[in-house]
Amino acid sequence: MYEVSQAPADARFHAAWQAAGQHLQRLGGDGISWLRADLNPPLAEHLSFRLGNQLIFVYLQVAGGVQSPSSKQLFLTACKEATALAAVMPMEPVGRTFQPAYGGWGLRDALTQAAIDPPSLVSDAKIEMSDWEVHDFAIQIVTSQIESAGNTVLSKQPSPHIDPSIWFKDRQGPAFVVVRSGRFPLSDMPKPDNISEIAASCARLSRRGFFASVTAANAEQQTASSSRGSIPLFRGHGLIARFAGLEPLQ
Repeated sequence: MYEVSQAPADARFHAAWQAAGQHLQRLGGDGISWLRADLNPPLAEHLSFRLGNQLIFVYLQVAGGVQSPSSKQLFLTACKEATALAAVMPMEPVGRTFQPAYGGWGLRDALTQAAIDPPSLVSDAKIEMSDWEVHDFAIQIVTSQIESAGNTVLSKQPSPHIDPSIWFKDRQGPAFVVVRSGRFPLSDMPKPDNISEIAASCARLSRRGFFASVTAANAEQQTASSSRGSIPLFRGHGLIARFAGLEPLQ
């Protein structure tokens, strides 16, 4: 275990980030499914989204000496783990706001600097979801339940290697959630062996912790014959979640 510490984004970076997100939303429209659309730490990518069967992580490079709140190397590592396309998006100041330095989507391949046009990359190919994507799906399921209960999610992060996954606030104050995810035919995921260490590291902010087990199955699994076995989880296809709720740690 080690702590992930990051400085918050300053006002100029936040303005560039907001302009970048609005630009991508205008181009992608309803086809964009946002995975990260906030700057809550810990950060690897600054924005991330799915378009069809393509998963794209975006790292902003803001002109004028504006510092990024996360490292480029961490971003590239996260892209590799998630099997996402690593895209940089240079942003330049225009008056009091910012705009993409390049035309079109404004995205460049982080390794080759070639222009990226996300719609042209979308295909009918079946791409199996990475463990990162499955865990991100689990985070979404748990977050949705927390918010539907009237509570406020303070932060969430999708890396399977960082705990806790979620911080939220209810009437009793702040609390954290350790999430573990898996794939069908697994039905329940066990608590991590170091759950007590995770709880101890969170104690300075809250002693109230929960565990959440979430497993995912392809939506076609419901109607599949037993002879077909387990159907892979494909990016952009329907999923079914098994989640029994939050389990208090104490």
